[in-house]
Amino acid sequence: MSLVLVVLLGCTPAGGDDLLAAYQAFDAPTSWVLLSQDEVAEPICLTDGCQSIVARWSTDAAPSSADLTALLVDAGYADVAVQEDCAPHPSRTGPIAWCTGSARAGDHDVELRATGPIPGEAPAHRVVLTIS
Repeated sequence: MSLVLVVLLGCTPAGGDDLLAAYQAFDAPTSWVLLSQDEVAEPICLTDGCQSIVARWSTDAAPSSADLTALLVDAGYADVAVQEDCAPHPSRTGPIAWCTGSARAGDHDVELRATGPIPGEAPAHRVVLTIS
């Protein structure tokens, strides 16, 4: 006789109101153009946090590390950190993340990522906020 163990990985959607509140605390500059805003529910996950909100903006100006830091701090997020100097690198073009800020909003992870410039696109830079 053999024992068969079946493990189903799933989650109860978590986040709800506090996830939305964390997103609403973020105040994007008026010069940024909102491209999309999506709430994503993961069908299978290994943790309790199975929902995310992802918002994407375009902008003419590349945000600086000080810009990302100020946006995350002004939103009231904790443990704010920005990786890299946020200076555009001539050798990098396209949707390559060249600057990433991270923080915490209660039990949620926050990531603010700048990409670009994207040749032929106007505005040429993209900024993505992910709260999960």
